[in-house]
Amino acid sequence: MEDDRPKHFCGVVGMALEGDAVPHLKKALRVIQHRGQEAAGIAVHNGRSISYHRGMGLVHEVLAGRQYNALMGTSGIGHVRYSTTGSSCAENCQPIVVTTLAGDLALAHNGDLVNANGIRARLQSEGWAFLTSTDSEIIVRMLATELSINPDPIRAIKMVMKSLEGSYSITLMLGGRVFGFRDPLGFRPLCVGKIPGGYALASESSIFEILNGEFMRDILPGEIVEITPTTITSTRTPSAPHTAHCMFEWVYFARPDAVMEGQEVSQ
Repeated sequence: MEDDRPKHFCGVVGMALEGDAVPHLKKALRVIQHRGQEAAGIAVHNGRSISYHRGMGLVHEVLAGRQYNALMGTSGIGHVRYSTTGSSCAENCQPIVVTTLAGDLALAHNGDLVNANGIRARLQSEGWAFLTSTDSEIIVRMLATELSINPDPIRAIKMVMKSLEGSYSITLMLGGRVFGFRDPLGFRPLCVGKIPGGYALASESSIFEILNGEFMRDILPGEIVEITPTTITSTRTPSAPHTAHCMFEWVYFARPDAVMEGQEVSQ
């Protein structure tokens, strides 16, 4: 049955740097604030564990104060939220952070799963309890299950992608490792670029110029990318024979100065 809910527009970022990523994550989220003005948050790895700060409000409102100022880490991910799946409440703010057998995991998701209800029901029948009403938490629980079988994050992502139907552009941090991946149809945008001190992932290319960096390319549909301060590693998964990019990204949602799928939004 086709899902007729409103589609989920959010913004995600991810960074792996030689220095502190916190101020750069905040600046990047402000660049894509238009993608979600309901909630914001970041999660960073400090060399030992993942710490995070998130809440309802705009980026400059949420990422401020004592708890935010205490954050420090060279790798991290961030999220701005505009809800369509899951109610508008603090519990549904992202990134979602959990502890798995393979280490701390943080996830930021832009998209909508059309088979979310079926997966949630199956996981609940297997004993899983959910803390949020978002389909993003479903992905987190599935990843945690796969990581309990084998701690290899690439394998876990591949296995979860096989079960997901719908749109997802995701930044993921496992321990201090940062990943980005897109659904096989490429519904939602996600790109990678070079910034001073390392590499970054973002929903829109505009981030890289404002951070004095360089947009490199879009992450391909079905592609998994891992970034470090010095490298980009790509893993391909089977993609669909065609793409299904969301037209509203060009006509309504994305910044006019962004480049997506080789096309300037303003053009």
